[in-house]
Amino acid sequence: MNGRGNLGGTTNNKWNVVNQVMRENKIGILALQETHMDEETVERVHQLYGRRIHVAHSQTRGTVNAGGVAFALNRELVNMEGMISTTVIEGRALHLSMNWHGGRKLTLLNVYAPNNASENANFWTTLGEEVNRLRLTKPDTMMGDCNLVEEAIDRLPVREDNQTAVDALRDLLRSWGMTDGWRMSEPKAKEYTYPQRGSETGSRIDRIYVTENLMRMSEEWNIETTAIPTDHKLCTVRISAREMPYIGKGRWVLPHQMIQDNEFIKEVEEMGRKALEVTQEMAERNSRTDQSNPQTVYRTFKQRVKELAQKKLKERVPKLKRTIQKIKDE
Repeated sequence: MNGRGNLGGTTNNKWNVVNQVMRENKIGILALQETHMDEETVERVHQLYGRRIHVAHSQTRGTVNAGGVAFALNRELVNMEGMISTTVIEGRALHLSMNWHGGRKLTLLNVYAPNNASENANFWTTLGEEVNRLRLTKPDTMMGDCNLVEEAIDRLPVREDNQTAVDALRDLLRSWGMTDGWRMSEPKAKEYTYPQRGSETGSRIDRIYVTENLMRMSEEWNIETTAIPTDHKLCTVRISAREMPYIGKGRWVLPHQMIQDNEFIKEVEEMGRKALEVTQEMAERNSRTDQSNPQTVYRTFKQRVKELAQKKLKERVPKLKRTIQKIKDE
């Protein structure tokens, strides 16, 4: 995801949102571009959010006002042991190698390509040469802001990008055996990761490429808005090793925000009072049966609380989306 100048706003606020988004959406690895980070900024992020986030970054030498790429890794979800990050092109390309599942290695490449057409074309050629020169493992996935599209359908209005740059990118992808994962999963869809505000133009310049092997292990390809302050959308994919054990959805948990909803709390208290009255009446009349007893009353109470919470949440989400859209429009 393109952070547009250290993600916009103050550093602490930005990374607080990144921390929350990674936690709430269970994001293991977040690739960021145009981060404008120096060592001091990275150290501050680690001091504030190091319990969950580890940042590996590469910045253009001599300036923090341009470029910059970084991986934000969720310590709670990924194996940090043996992780190695290598700068391929300063502030433009960062290679990451890490232990995965069952002794496997996962290699990722985070890129922020130049906007200028000729520089963009040279970037892809240089990128392949540098990976070879540094004797790095070919990446399993390459992600980031490519600053160009391969197909006209990925721009609004529809138009072709510089063919020399497109050919250079395709040559690199071919040599690494990579494909555009989102386009493979959504062959006819139109979606844009960089919808320009105040106009009817957009482009899908942010993409995730994967090898054929990794494509078979991927699912849930999405392009979505995010709370992180940036004018780019977030591209996501879930990648799972085939040997990993199946993990279900888990037990439903009451969202924390519902505890602060006074109307919801009042309704739950009333439901609880009625359930308690029913159990007291059972005790007084000694009318307990296998089908009707305090345990079944309690089970019904919990189910009604869950249904009420889900109903309230569904009512809140459209309001929240309208508020976010209103802020964007302004």
